This record gives sequence, C-alpha cells and structure tokens, in this order.
Amino acid sequence: MSRERPRAIQASTVMQAVAGLNASRLIMVPVERVHIRETFNPRGRHTTDEEAFNEADLRALGENMRDHGVIQPIVVTADEHDQFHLVAGERRLRAARLVGLTELPAMLSSSPDAYRTAVMENLHRQNLNVVDETFAVLQLLSEDTRLSLDQLPAALRNAERHPETDPHQLQEHLRGYGVTHFSSWARH
Repeated sequence: MSRERPRAIQASTVMQAVAGLNASRLIMVPVERVHIRETFNPRGRHTTDEEAFNEADLRALGENMRDHGVIQPIVVTADEHDQFHLVAGERRLRAARLVGLTELPAMLSSSPDAYRTAVMENLHRQNLNVVDETFAVLQLLSEDTRLSLDQLPAALRNAERHPETDPHQLQEHLRGYGVTHFSSWARH
C-alpha cells in the first residue's frame, strides 16, 4: 500500500487561509512598536483586565513561547509612521512583554476592515466573558445592519416573532457570528 505525500502549498496561501486576511507577508516585529487598540479586542472591555488577562496564565504562556517558540504569529497592520497596530494576538503580545521577549512573528495584514477581523477572531475563542461577547456581537450587528444600538432590541424581538419578515436578516448575521441560540438573544 503506497501512501501519497501531502501536497506542499505556499506560505502566503496558508496565511490567507488561516487568518482569513489579505496577509502579504510574515515579519518579525519589535513588541514595543506594537500598539493595542482598546476597541479591537472584546475581552476586558466590559469586565476587568484581571478576568480577561490573568497574569499567571500570561506568564506561563510567555515562558512557553520563550522556551518553545511562537506557534501562531500575531496579526498586525502598519501605519505610515512604521508603528504596528494589533489585530489579533493580544494574549501572546501581553505574554511576550511580561517575560521580556523583544520581538514576535507577525502577519502583516492589509485587510481594509481590521476591526471586524479582530472582533470575529475573538468571538470564536473560548473563555470570552458573556458580557464582553454580548457587547461585541451587538456592535457587529449594529455595523452590519446600520441599526443603532438603541434600535437593536426591538429589531431582535421582531425578528424572533416574525422571522419571515426580518428585513435586517438578524438571525443570519447572528449565526455568522457563531450565536446559535437566537431566541435567548432576542429576549434580552
């Protein structure tokens, strides 16, 4: 019985497929030049940083990265001043800083909607506090439907009661964000 070897693919194809980004290259970035945008990561936005970023867990992650390398690069965008802005990988960045790593591998993203990429990446992570997750989903719904945050509760209730006449396709959007229990969302 002969076994066929897996077909090799180009690194750029892997980066685009894994990150879902138009990532053009993998670079090493100095951690001091990577800035965290407060609104990009829903973790800790409506809860405390201690809940979202436990120092002991971050230290363990940082030591593991120092000892064994970084398995998954962070994702950044670059500005005209040669500074980097984090899109994904805040735990890895915080862990690297905590243990004194000076640089990290990063995928340089050219995605025009880095905010959406960052929020979606975090919504699909485990251990996201329900409060942070709820506000992130509501913000995305607001952007996708052009409804204000004040208009969303009534629209969600209407979509639950009359899904066939949902002009904003709220259930479809929520499923796309990974929300599977629409009726529990619409009641709040």
